[in-house]
Order: sequence, then structure tokens, then C-alpha cells
Amino acid sequence: MIVSGDGNVHPGPVGDLIAVRLEMREAAVTSVPDNEYGPRLAAYVVREPGAAVDADAVRGWVNERLSRFAVPRGVRRRPATQRHRARWCTAS
Repeated sequence: MIVSGDGNVHPGPVGDLIAVRLEMREAAVTSVPDNEYGPRLAAYVVREPGAAVDADAVRGWVNERLSRFAVPRGVRRRPATQRHRARWCTAS
């Protein structure tokens, strides 16, 4: 659970929602520090080859389906997400 200035949100459902887009191969959502609001959401996405979805499209997708405070402020593309043995994603 992330307690932010806007509200409380769990990153798991946000990541699951982003990952169901056809253009996405994988998505991970985590918290990152924000000086103004405290922790905030950031999404790390792996696109399918040839997909042209951008950060605004991802934020719009989430905004249409979840609460405003569940929309990740940052959306970064990654070639792949890194996973630990326990299957937790890391942002690096």
C-alpha cells in the first residue's frame, strides 16, 4: 500500500491493468519518493516488439479505469523487467 498525498493505492492492480494492454509484454508498478506528495506511483513497462504506446497513453488507460490517484506519474520503458527468485520486480 502506498500512502500518498492524493490517497492510498496498492501498486499491484495498477500494474495488472497496464499489463493487459495488447501493446504491453509486461508491467511493474512501484513507489518512488516525491518531495511534494510523499511516495507516488511509477510504472516500468516492457512493450511488445513494434508497439508504439507512449507514457500519455498508459496514463490515460489507467485514468479511464481507476481512481485519479492510481495513475502513475512516471512511466518508463524498459527492455525487460528484472525479477528476483520470489518473482518481485525491481526498477533498476
